[in-house]
Amino acid sequence: MRRPRKNTALLSLLIALILLPFILPYLDVFPLRGEKIDPEKLMVEAVYHANESATRLLAVPEDQDALTGLERLASEAAEIEAALKQYAQTLPESRLGQTLKKAALTYAAMARAANHTYTATGPLAQGLEGAGKALLLLQECKIDEALEKYRGSKPQLAAAKAGIEKALEALSEGDPRNLLSGNHTEVYMKLEKTLTKTLIMLEELDRLFSLTEANLDALRTACQGGNLTEPQMQGLGQMLGMLNPSNAGKYAYEEAQFLSMIQQALIPGVMQNPGQSPGRSQETSPGQGGSGAGYGAPPSDD
Repeated sequence: MRRPRKNTALLSLLIALILLPFILPYLDVFPLRGEKIDPEKLMVEAVYHANESATRLLAVPEDQDALTGLERLASEAAEIEAALKQYAQTLPESRLGQTLKKAALTYAAMARAANHTYTATGPLAQGLEGAGKALLLLQECKIDEALEKYRGSKPQLAAAKAGIEKALEALSEGDPRNLLSGNHTEVYMKLEKTLTKTLIMLEELDRLFSLTEANLDALRTACQGGNLTEPQMQGLGQMLGMLNPSNAGKYAYEEAQFLSMIQQALIPGVMQNPGQSPGRSQETSPGQGGSGAGYGAPPSDD
């Protein structure tokens, strides 16, 4: 009389084993490397790292605390990316499975972007510290010293730029429309905007110092109160037209002040007393970017 029950139990176990691969992807937790991983938790952690990495990138070089633990955070983001990609591979080819797969891969893209952003933050802090000093030297008409200082920062700035470009590439592999929360979408867009603006800032600074070096003789002459030749004036005029301080981010004021000095050099009187704040009374701006106008001194923290 007991044999039918035994057969029934065996049959139930067999059915369960057959159905397990189809049920597993829909479970809230699944085994990974001997641990139970919660996909929803992974997604939230990916969002956290996207937000944290953007915040830290914006904070340097002024906030040295933003450099604390970057290597650990980058490693955590990389692990989250790998786990989300593995989870995505377990999902079936159903409509629900594919929806979850697209979401998981977009969160994985956010984690990867955060990883690259963390990696870029250290070099960015070092590079911007030197670039900021170089900009101050430009305002003092110490052109050669400024160029030397900026050259010393270029390797770090190049490394930061490469990391930022990798982060943007990672984000491009995702789609914010696949995210499961409006707040998550906002963080995705915040990171993308932060990376883009930082990249534009780096390109603007590099353009500024490249043009400064290309017009070195003219700037030396102007800073010494000499008379500019017609080709030198043309070169400086073209320099003004190719730069836009609004692209320089946190260094917009410093760049605008230097370009206003150049504008003064193109007017009889030539860049005398470079320590003064030139171009304060001007209502028009040179070139396309409005170099001197609209960039007053930064507001006080008081």
